[in-house]
Amino acid sequence: LGFLLMWIGLVWFLSPVEVLMDCIPCIGPYIGDAVAAGVCGLMFLVSLFLSLLTIALAWLIVRPMIGIPVLVVALLAGGGAFYLAKQGREKKLERQKKYAANQAADIQM
Repeated sequence: LGFLLMWIGLVWFLSPVEVLMDCIPCIGPYIGDAVAAGVCGLMFLVSLFLSLLTIALAWLIVRPMIGIPVLVVALLAGGGAFYLAKQGREKKLERQKKYAANQAADIQM
């Protein structure tokens, strides 16, 4: 129940972004729907991590033998997500640099 409420709250917190995209003439509703779907998926992952972290901290106080493994899993999942996001950004930057270099080479010819 706590996870569900956190997820709904985070999605509602970012709903003005969707409304902002809906204001674009002609294609706004399509962009707004795409942004809403992306925000919903992203906030699912964020609320899952935050819920696991909250549960782990509560169990750490009550029963450390259960809380420690849950905390480790939560931190590994969060750290893994940040690592994968960082790797994706670095690969995107590399592709942009290669594209810019190819464009520069084409212009010189």
